[in-house]
Amino acid sequence: MSTKKLPDEIVSLLQYVELNEAGWWDKAIQRLVLGVVWHSDKRLDSPGVMHELQKLLGISINLTRVSKQIEILKANNELIEVSGRLKLPENKITEYTHELVRVQDNQIAAQQVFVEAITEALPTLAKDSAEKIWEVFNRDLLAPMIRDLGVRAYELIAGTRKASDIPNLAEFLNQFPSEMQSLLRRSVIKFLDPKNAESRSYIMRLLNAYFFTEASQLKDKTLQKIIQVVEGKPVFNILFDTNFLFSIFSLHDNPSNEAAVSLINLINETKEYVTVNSYVSPLTIDEAKVVLQSTKRSLESITFTPDVTSAIAESEGCGMIKRYAQERLKYDILPEDYFAPYLFQLIELLQTKGIQLIEEDLDLLRKNPVIRDEIEQQLEFLQKTHGQDAKSFYSVEHDVVLWNFVKQKRPARIDSPISAKYWVITVDYGFLQYDAYRRRLNSSILPICLHPTSLIQMLQFWIPRTTTFEETIINNLRLPFLFQAFGEGDESVTVKLLQTLSYFENISDLSEHTITNMLINKNLRKKIGDSDDANDQIEAIKDFLQIEEAKLRVDLETSNQTIQNEQKANQELAARLEAHVTKQSELEIKNKELELSIANLENQKAQEDSIRSFVTRWVLLPLLIIILASVGLSYVFDFGISKIYQSIIIFTCMALGEVALINSVGLANIYVSDWKPFNQFHKFYKRILALIGTVILGIVATAIYEYYIKPLLFSSP
Repeated sequence: MSTKKLPDEIVSLLQYVELNEAGWWDKAIQRLVLGVVWHSDKRLDSPGVMHELQKLLGISINLTRVSKQIEILKANNELIEVSGRLKLPENKITEYTHELVRVQDNQIAAQQVFVEAITEALPTLAKDSAEKIWEVFNRDLLAPMIRDLGVRAYELIAGTRKASDIPNLAEFLNQFPSEMQSLLRRSVIKFLDPKNAESRSYIMRLLNAYFFTEASQLKDKTLQKIIQVVEGKPVFNILFDTNFLFSIFSLHDNPSNEAAVSLINLINETKEYVTVNSYVSPLTIDEAKVVLQSTKRSLESITFTPDVTSAIAESEGCGMIKRYAQERLKYDILPEDYFAPYLFQLIELLQTKGIQLIEEDLDLLRKNPVIRDEIEQQLEFLQKTHGQDAKSFYSVEHDVVLWNFVKQKRPARIDSPISAKYWVITVDYGFLQYDAYRRRLNSSILPICLHPTSLIQMLQFWIPRTTTFEETIINNLRLPFLFQAFGEGDESVTVKLLQTLSYFENISDLSEHTITNMLINKNLRKKIGDSDDANDQIEAIKDFLQIEEAKLRVDLETSNQTIQNEQKANQELAARLEAHVTKQSELEIKNKELELSIANLENQKAQEDSIRSFVTRWVLLPLLIIILASVGLSYVFDFGISKIYQSIIIFTCMALGEVALINSVGLANIYVSDWKPFNQFHKFYKRILALIGTVILGIVATAIYEYYIKPLLFSSP
């Protein structure tokens, strides 16, 4: 069996996918969090930890993911929270101190092994010179070797790869005088002997740290290779839902606002590696304006005293009312001024975010009988399960039409998330549940609707890791929390990774293109699966908000009892106002639906009146006039033929003009042109003209023959 060597970029992709599946990056985040909390002199919360990680490593980690790992650490009693700030438990401080000492001891012991090997080969070499060679050895040979070999570096430890075969060995030796090179080479091989426990442990720790970098993000070089192999950038055509628009403009106080804004920023960061086209449909624009207009009218009916405004701003919930109250406290802005930009310039504002109005018309899809049935079924289901809290017909119509539009835009058979190309992004969990229901009906694996966090995880695949991050992890020993010995299961993951690599290299039928697509699809499917449950997607955000609410309750308990009672009364008032506004919003939507129904009826009546007028004015009345005129004119003019022939000839000639007139007038009338009988007439219009013309020629020919030619032929001499 022939063996092919995979390009380094595909090996890197393989390592990234397999290590992420094994949870290596999540483990790395946990270790980094512990290290930041351990070393920082500040009292850090979750956002503070993320900020410190960005400063230290030069990478952006999603707050939701950091928060989730912090919660796992807290659940395992590796972190505790005191007054909203994170710290290590006292027993863990002792444990981590001993762990850090073990890391430092291993570094010292490995250095000692190397120095002893060199001084044994070069007895005249001073100790400080040997220690300098150790630094060069780490920087110019060991770290590059780990980067170049990747998981194959484990073969050195397992004894299945010769130390003399490692890359960069010649470049490292060439830095020294020629008389030293053979002795240094012998010293390096001795240090890398797998029987040496200290050097083996040191290399395993370096490999562990390298795996952390490989599990984080891919290199720019790897991403460029992927684009080359798959023959172009992946394309994501995204349609944003109504609530997502409210989130990116912070028009409602919603836990998903941060995820929505992060997604917009991430789209701009991935332009070099992936094409993301951001769209909004006319249906979504209409629905957004209905909600905004309804909320504005409701707010205009409320008298906003300072107490009322404060009560609404501090109330529980996450609606537009609360968000407006928060802004009113800052700027004393009126509802009309607050909503005006979004009511009159929404499309222009979306364009500043890179979101374009989709050019395709969804109206035909909305009128499709099958889609209408789906809308009615979904509305009936929601009314049964949610009662008065069910979505309105207008909102259900929007969701069902948008879902079916994206479904029709996708290929009939989808083998991977990349081939799907079209997605709906929403923070509406009702919409996500509808998508899950439709997927169960159709046995579909890939969703159509995604929460922003799901798309963020997919797009982060195309964010390259920075050189700063890699150098910090591999070359900088100031992060001993990452220089762990292999834990339980780590070595088996490494062996599995080597086996997978060997499999791909030994199967000749698998091209680079096939392997790359297999790995990308495996990773993207996992990212969707990891965040497929709508509740799990924002669990960390909810937990964070619950913590903030808990702190607020503690503060309120220490306040004066009179103030507490007043705040409670204000909150009750705010709840009643919220209910009133919600009810009024529903009435506004229902009124709009009623107006649409009335408009449809009026349009239908106008069409019937127009058709009736057309038939009377341009068909029946002209036909009567033609009949009378043909009879009358046959007595006025005498062509030397019978009156019947004259009447028929005049009638057919005038009928020819009448047919042309009917066709011309009918096409000019928008109601008549859509009338089915007229469409049939227009379809055979030219044939009718040809038929009448033929009849006229036949009658004229017959008349000429009977009254002019025949008498000449048969007259007596």
